[in-house]
Amino acid sequence: MANELVLLERDGPRAEIVLNRPHRRNAIVPELVESLIDVVGQLAGDISVAAVLLRGAGGTFCSGMDLKEFAATSDSEAARGFPARWATLHRALATLPVPLVGALERAAIAGGAALALACDLLVVGEGSFLHISEVELGRAAPVNVAWLTAKHTPALALEAVVAAPRYEARSMQAKGLAHLVVPDDDVLSATRSLADRLASFDRATVVALKDSLRAATGADFAAVLERVTRAAASVGSGEPGERS
Repeated sequence: MANELVLLERDGPRAEIVLNRPHRRNAIVPELVESLIDVVGQLAGDISVAAVLLRGAGGTFCSGMDLKEFAATSDSEAARGFPARWATLHRALATLPVPLVGALERAAIAGGAALALACDLLVVGEGSFLHISEVELGRAAPVNVAWLTAKHTPALALEAVVAAPRYEARSMQAKGLAHLVVPDDDVLSATRSLADRLASFDRATVVALKDSLRAATGADFAAVLERVTRAAASVGSGEPGERS
């Protein structure tokens, strides 16, 4: 199954979601988010899927929002409704019943960082980085803040969104943002191996474990995102990305 902006590939019980705008380093536009919402919804209801892999085409994970595209279509209905649809996507990712594994090649910036943080496990290349850069443009980063709050410590969340360092691969791993660091050329193969291992386990057991972990930690992502979005409303909105 494929469309212009998102590819859905299958290999047995492993499904792969591919961001497919390599000419723009997989920068995000409203139509891509709509396609992601559809694909994630389809996979969530498919009991033959035991693990999902998220990656970008062309060797880059995701450079954030496509600012040129958003500037050109700022008065469109899709652009005006984008924050709500972006939140819808991440609520869907948060409730995906099976493991979501990310293959971070080269860069995950701003909105791209939010997609990386949404992954249950993240495999990163030695030369890759993650940068939550919204503060540099005077914008809030509600989805990034929500994922960091739901999954990580307040200290790391503050560092990531306020100090806004560019986390290189080993730093990502040291701070618990990345599960595994591998040579750049091995990211996709290593991520597929990890996803296949997860898919080899009993699906019902894995789904139950994910549910129990959410219950044990009290990590209700939707509730966290709602609170964060309200608090961020006076700062700015959106998930800025590439500046070229």
